[in-house]
Formats: sequence, C-alpha cells, structure tokens
Amino acid sequence: MEKFDPQKLADSELERITLRVAHRTKEELATIAQNENISLNALIIRCIEFSLNNTKKDIKIRKRRRTKDAKRSKN
Repeated sequence: MEKFDPQKLADSELERITLRVAHRTKEELATIAQNENISLNALIIRCIEFSLNNTKKDIKIRKRRRTKDAKRSKN
C-alpha cells in the first residue's frame, strides 16, 4: 500500500460539503494538520483521496484474485 503523505497536493476542482465527525476525530485531525502545517480542510481532502485511491487498488487486486481462483477451479 502507498504511504500516506499529508503534504501531497489535491489536483481537482473542489466543491463544498458538510461533514459531521466525532469531536475526538476532529481534534486528532486538527493536531495532524497543525503538525504538517496545512489546513484541516486540506488534510481531510488528502485523507479522502488517499483512501479512495487505495480502495480502488484493493478492489482491482481482489477482482484479479477471484478471476485466478475461478480459472483454477475450472481446471
């Protein structure tokens, strides 16, 4: 899995949404953002993009495994 880099820039057009998160989660994210010298918003965007990118990779890997398993079971 790719290592998360909070400094990696988002490369897409942004739209406004509202999120509700637990206070503790917000505080943890705020601390990370402050330590990385980026805004809380930028950190959340980067976390979401990182998660989506890695989820897509994981789905592709699982599909390949299922295809290989199906081919093996036919033989």
